[in-house]
Amino acid sequence: MHSIMGSFGITLIAAGLEEEIERLQKKKDQLDQERARMLESERKVGEDLKTRNEELTGKISFDAASVNCFSFVV
Repeated sequence: MHSIMGSFGITLIAAGLEEEIERLQKKKDQLDQERARMLESERKVGEDLKTRNEELTGKISFDAASVNCFSFVV
């Protein structure tokens, strides 16, 4: 009888471990998706900052050129 109960206990433990592994895998998948979303957001912010920097740099260069042209005219 002990071996039957022992086998039943092992089966319960194995089932519990399978459930825990499945729960952890789902959690890992969820975290992987969140990480991917964060990396994509970070990439977009980086692109936006680069574009804005280029726009501002171009504006500063244009303004500086305007000032230089104006000073030559005066």
